[in-house]
Amino acid sequence: MYGNKAIKKRKDGSNYKDFYYYGCKRRNMTRGHKCDYKKQVHEEMLDASVAEVISKLVSNPKFSDLIRSKINMEVDTSALDQEIVNYEKQLRQLYHNKDMILSDIDSLDYEDKHYQRRNCLYLQKLRNALCWQTRLPATISTRHSFSLISCMTK
Repeated sequence: MYGNKAIKKRKDGSNYKDFYYYGCKRRNMTRGHKCDYKKQVHEEMLDASVAEVISKLVSNPKFSDLIRSKINMEVDTSALDQEIVNYEKQLRQLYHNKDMILSDIDSLDYEDKHYQRRNCLYLQKLRNALCWQTRLPATISTRHSFSLISCMTK
């Protein structure tokens, strides 16, 4: 079920009080048949019922003991910590690669006869490094992006 809001207007243009309700989200043919459950449950009524059930559940001593034992249970996070360390190492390597490529671009001699080709090569390396780093489509938002566009159009 999902929450929905119904807004209706009066003839004079003003709005009625907003009506919140829950409806079935399987009304279309997602599972091969159409759901025939057409009732809409008032949000206030269902929320009050859920709050009542939760309050009865929490007041049960067995449930509170079970939750306390789950909270006090220790979880082994060493594998996750090691994975985070590995990702941080990869990120540092990528930042270093990016900085090295940018310094190579800055050190290019403009009067070199192969300047345009080398510039395009470094910009493509930079684009590949940024794409691998972010896992997003190839976009560069640096001061050298105008050169990359001109390289790609040739």
